[in-house]
Amino acid sequence: MRMTCRNIEYARAAAWLFVVAGVLCGFVWHANLGAAAHGGHDLSFLGWVALGCVGLAVSLYFGVLVVLYGVAAVSFAVGLWLAVASVRAVPFPWWVLNWLAVLGIVWLPVWLCFGAERRMGGQGEEEGGR
Repeated sequence: MRMTCRNIEYARAAAWLFVVAGVLCGFVWHANLGAAAHGGHDLSFLGWVALGCVGLAVSLYFGVLVVLYGVAAVSFAVGLWLAVASVRAVPFPWWVLNWLAVLGIVWLPVWLCFGAERRMGGQGEEEGGR
């Protein structure tokens, strides 16, 4: 059974997306460190999100297939939730922006997942002699 993806370049592109997301979450977490003490929003969970993004990026960089499919499934679920919830809770001109975010959240990781599993042209049969 294969544990890594066929086209590692797509998985590495997804890894770099997670590195960027982790760095952005880390910056927001660091900028908001003292805000909760002064009555602001507590965004302390973003530190853990940043660490999780970097951990996923390491796994994706090496092309771990289970992580790749997990990222695609979770991003699809979050994007679907955002699309459905934005129609009910957000006024008309603004839910269009949410749907554009859904396209980025859902389609980019799913496209990278399918791209990583696509067979390259000119390669032989799959393992097992089929």
